[in-house]
Amino acid sequence: MTEDSLAELLAHEPPMLLLDTLVSVDADGSCCELTVTEDMPFFDSRSGLPGWIGIELMAQTIAVWGGWQSKNEGRGVNLGLLLGSRKYESEVKGFAKDSRLTVDARKVIRDKNLGVFQCTISMGDAIVATAQVNTYLPCEDELNVILARQL
Repeated sequence: MTEDSLAELLAHEPPMLLLDTLVSVDADGSCCELTVTEDMPFFDSRSGLPGWIGIELMAQTIAVWGGWQSKNEGRGVNLGLLLGSRKYESEVKGFAKDSRLTVDARKVIRDKNLGVFQCTISMGDAIVATAQVNTYLPCEDELNVILARQL
């Protein structure tokens, strides 16, 4: 699949669209890839893309699944919320330039607007980060209230 496919399924736009390839998506989850480049947000020339950014990579991969689900249900792609994660563990402090990362998100639970996903990030055959990620897909009225709030 192409980058255009990601753009159709995600509410993100460059430069915050960090994924570059949709590998697969089905009823059980999604898998995406990216190559770390120095023009990515948060990239540091000394340490690469910080390991903690992995949670955002996981969230975007989940959002791809959510966009796919929405399209299959005849709805438009909506903005979802990352509620948090359990046990985000990264074996690396940073992802080096030119690293090819595979991000996999598998649905554990989906109950109306809440979702729980088991996620991994791999470099080659090695899993380098894992987490259980909790998400929420607000309805349009809830999203409007959230977006109208002033900080």
